[in-house]
Amino acid sequence: MSEHFIEVEHLRQYFSAGGFGRKKKFVRAVDDVSFFVNKGETLGLVGESGCGKTTTGRTMLRLYEPTDGRFVFDGETVFDVKKKEFPNMLPFRKRMQIVFQDPYASLDPRMTVGDIVGEAIDVHKLAANDKERYDMIIQMLEKVPEDKLSFVIQIMQGVNGLIGVNDTKGKEIIDLNQFVMASTERGQNADNYVRELRDNDRF
Repeated sequence: MSEHFIEVEHLRQYFSAGGFGRKKKFVRAVDDVSFFVNKGETLGLVGESGCGKTTTGRTMLRLYEPTDGRFVFDGETVFDVKKKEFPNMLPFRKRMQIVFQDPYASLDPRMTVGDIVGEAIDVHKLAANDKERYDMIIQMLEKVPEDKLSFVIQIMQGVNGLIGVNDTKGKEIIDLNQFVMASTERGQNADNYVRELRDNDRF
């Protein structure tokens, strides 16, 4: 078992760039990246645009399936390519969150805020019935200044990221020592999300 909260070893993410057989070409978006993070710590990946920061986060959350490498989260293997270990990601989804630089990339403009938040409740089977589901949505939206019938396009800038976090976390209170937020935001904006959640007793 890993002694670190997060441990990434020799992570690789290659994308096909055409060709066949021996002439097949690849874009090495992430090539042999290793790091670890202990509980309560924050790690920032810094680099020029296109260097693989976002791809690293997406691969860790298996939004991209990894080309190679190993990722252990709180003692549990998220993936180990060499051992061909790829467990079900649903239990991990409740504890790992990506905050996109453009939150609208993860929010469906055709859905209301209530529907978006309710979708995560349905996926994780957090509500026993429709009334409990409705009450959970109302309780979560008390933390952000938006009506459950609002559409994404009606949400003021800055709140959309908080809707995204509520969307994936369901009714659970976020324990900062048990939760990973992978952000593609600039540092100050990502810090603002964390501060807002803490101020509203979400941590």
